[in-house]
Amino acid sequence: MLDTQRKLTAILALAGSVAALIGVLSYNSVSQLRLDAQWVAHTHDVLSELRAIDSSFFVEQATGVTRAQLETREHLRVASELTADNPEQQARLVSLEALIERAFGAPSHANLAQERRMIGEMLRTERELLDTRNAQTSDSSFFALIAITIGSVLAVAIALGAQFLVRRDFARIQRAEQALRELNATLDQRVSARTHELEQANVRLHSAFNEWRRLVRQAPLSMAMLDRNMCYIAASERWVHEFAPGYQELAGRSHYEVHPDIPERWRDVHRRVLAGDCLKCDEEIWSHSDGRQQWVSWAVSPWRDEAGDIGGIMIIVEDITPRKRAEQRARLAHAVFESMQEGLFITDLSGRMVAVNPAFRTITEYNDAELIGQPLHMLRSPRHEAEFYDTVWREVRHSGHWRGEVWNRRKSGEISPQWIGISTVRDEYGEPQYYVGVCADIGRMHHATSHLQYLAHHDSLTGLANRSLLSLRLRHTIERARRDGGRCAVLYLDLDGFKAINDSLGHDAGDDLLRRVAGRISKRLRDIDTLARLGGDEFVLVLEQLTDDADADDVARSIIRRLTRWFRLSNGSKVCVGVSIGISIYPGDGEDADALLRRADVALYRAKSAGRGTLKFAREIFASGAEVSASVLTPAARNGARIPAWVPALPPAAAGAEEAL
Repeated sequence: MLDTQRKLTAILALAGSVAALIGVLSYNSVSQLRLDAQWVAHTHDVLSELRAIDSSFFVEQATGVTRAQLETREHLRVASELTADNPEQQARLVSLEALIERAFGAPSHANLAQERRMIGEMLRTERELLDTRNAQTSDSSFFALIAITIGSVLAVAIALGAQFLVRRDFARIQRAEQALRELNATLDQRVSARTHELEQANVRLHSAFNEWRRLVRQAPLSMAMLDRNMCYIAASERWVHEFAPGYQELAGRSHYEVHPDIPERWRDVHRRVLAGDCLKCDEEIWSHSDGRQQWVSWAVSPWRDEAGDIGGIMIIVEDITPRKRAEQRARLAHAVFESMQEGLFITDLSGRMVAVNPAFRTITEYNDAELIGQPLHMLRSPRHEAEFYDTVWREVRHSGHWRGEVWNRRKSGEISPQWIGISTVRDEYGEPQYYVGVCADIGRMHHATSHLQYLAHHDSLTGLANRSLLSLRLRHTIERARRDGGRCAVLYLDLDGFKAINDSLGHDAGDDLLRRVAGRISKRLRDIDTLARLGGDEFVLVLEQLTDDADADDVARSIIRRLTRWFRLSNGSKVCVGVSIGISIYPGDGEDADALLRRADVALYRAKSAGRGTLKFAREIFASGAEVSASVLTPAARNGARIPAWVPALPPAAAGAEEAL
């Protein structure tokens, strides 16, 4: 079609050019013909006027009529005007006019002949000019005819060529139009089919969109789809529940309207995603408006329309608070697993160990690499038969647990009793997955228990019995003396001058002195006697199976002598202390432990009041009817009774034997 238009344009341009050329040539030819016709008519007019001059002059000569002269003159004037452009004729007219005027004045045959000759010459000249102009007119007419003929032929040729080209192109155009109509029909069918498909696709798309919105609404994650203006398009119910409580429908609402206090950091995330970035964070704390905090993992990405332009953002948030709590519980469980004093082991269903704690490694004396992946029966000892272990595992599989005492072999080969409990760990369907065992070393527990019992009944500094064990043994001694009808004694000891030594030399020196005092006293005692430290520098001695009171007196004086000797301490210092003793005797001074201790304490107070290195019997005090208030029984009151000034500064050359314990 475009090619045909170009051809028609070219043909029309050519036809226009030819028509313009023919028009120009025709216009020139016609103009020339008109000019030639004017000149021919002008020549005829000149000829007519010349003939009229000749005729009027001849008549005037013949008749002498004045009117004829007037006509002749008029014809001369007209002829002069008509030949104004011909100088030669003008000259002749001037000569002719002069000749005629002479003739009018004196007519003669000579003038008439001359006038006729001159008119004849003028007529001949005009006829020659008329012939020339007729010939020119014929040439112009021929040229115009030739130009018109050639132009007509060219126009016909152009028309025929244009008709041929147009018919050929229009035939092609008709074929193209026919093909186009067929193509349009096919296209209409396809468009109709495609339109039907699109309608069906739109129905499916609408259904899919509704289904997508329903899926988003029911998604287990918090999901929200927003447009470029941060207005909600769709949101999951979980999102509404967690981040937009109180809103029944979010579609069309602004995200910043729902969360007016959203941090600027999140607004920057939205701007960056709308610019094309994809951002995510694995762990972050989200603070709700009510102050509640939540661990979340989020991802924000842009979504694009059909043209590929960013239409908005998609936000997906996962609540990882349960996972963080589970991780915390797992860390706590691992910390408990690692720090348990009991041995813990975990095995698979085949009995191979998959995890053990440090306590279990300590009990078995194996390291982690030697235990993991090994069967639990590597710890078996020959103390049990195979039937015993089969019974244990049958009980575990049947009831899910077993507890009892088992003799196991350590890495060193030592066989030790252990208390073991085994339980089954099941999955959410109730199927067994692992076995967990708790192992306690009974032998070491007995040792630890004995050590604890020892610490509970003995003084940690001196190793002597403490107040609790003293009370037990004193009661036991009184019961045995009451049963056998014998005697026992309670000696209440308090060191003289200990506070001054402790303050001047330090607590470490005081503790060293107390240990050495306890050692010296213990060497004097029998196995059945009990020496206890009540605290500070106070000691209590229980003597069993006495024959009379003199036995208690002998022991007390022996202790006084022993403690008045020099002590060499670990720091190199040499010190000397004294001791005051109060004595009560069963059964004379009391029937129970509290009475004996109380009266011995009163006797000790009286002994410290009497001076250094003395002893007093309770019977001597109470036999006189004296009574002592409870305030005087305190250690501070006793220590303040009388402290010898010489105790902390004894010279190295002082008399007495030195004893190092």
